[in-house]
Amino acid sequence: MGEVRDGHGGVDGKFPNYIKIISEDGTASMGVQGHMWPKAWTYRSYDPKTRQEIDFLSEYNKNPDTAMIPTLTPDGKEWLTRRVGRMFSNRLGNTMQSGLSGSFYCQIVDTETECDGLMSYDRAVPKVDAKAVAARIRGTLPKWSAGGNGHAAGWIPSRKLQYVFGNSSTDKGLWNYTTTATPPGPDWYKPGYDASHWKTGQGAFGTSAPDGVPVRTPWPDSPGDLWVRRTITLPASMSGEPVLMVYHDEDVEIYVNGILACKEEGFNDTYEDIDISAAALDQFKPGAKILIAAHVRQTGGGQGLDIGIAQVVH
Repeated sequence: MGEVRDGHGGVDGKFPNYIKIISEDGTASMGVQGHMWPKAWTYRSYDPKTRQEIDFLSEYNKNPDTAMIPTLTPDGKEWLTRRVGRMFSNRLGNTMQSGLSGSFYCQIVDTETECDGLMSYDRAVPKVDAKAVAARIRGTLPKWSAGGNGHAAGWIPSRKLQYVFGNSSTDKGLWNYTTTATPPGPDWYKPGYDASHWKTGQGAFGTSAPDGVPVRTPWPDSPGDLWVRRTITLPASMSGEPVLMVYHDEDVEIYVNGILACKEEGFNDTYEDIDISAAALDQFKPGAKILIAAHVRQTGGGQGLDIGIAQVVH
């Protein structure tokens, strides 16, 4: 009534003295044949052929009579499970900064033609692995330690991210980069492309950036595009599940050995752990040499890019 602030799809930072909740968040799903209404739609979905996340709503708005929402497959269920788990774990992991008190997924079940549910509208088919989502969320919650052996009592995280390739806070290696308005070549993101004529610079790239993101190479073009490449060697001791640690403003696409590893829209204001696509995950082998290539597009406001790799340690 006057004490709770509801932010649809995100946390409203303008009301620091209010209880903050997100009453509608997520808006991504897949269809289940025989368990959905005709002309079903969602915002974000997963293409089993390309094994990538897609903007289904744009396709649907262009051709509402012919656009078909992708059908749930085993790897599609894995994609949605990881997406939902990541969303809630990131929300929980940043509650101290955001002031968030609660978050609701949109939706628990599909509602008529709006196919955003974690279950089909008739509640017959679950679209996510609920136990895996719960485990990811519980792994984010801190646990109380009584201390001892020289350690003070306090809350400690049960799921830690350990860098295997540092962001610019710890790594000062050089990236090849260019700021052309169009793609610098059809194979700019693939191994074998000659980027020797590109400039070199340290991350992070951008203008001003949030606290904890040191900008070392200016990228002032607004609007503008930034294209970066770098080859690294993963540590032979790496054993945990790899994730990308990315600060991006705005839309970013990241490739590993020429394979799309992630594609994120909008911007964030800190390093966020982003799941690696199933298609690219096989490239992350202990001791492997990999090419990281990325493109970020800026249209207004802040701008920047920095990329690291971490492994999940339980």
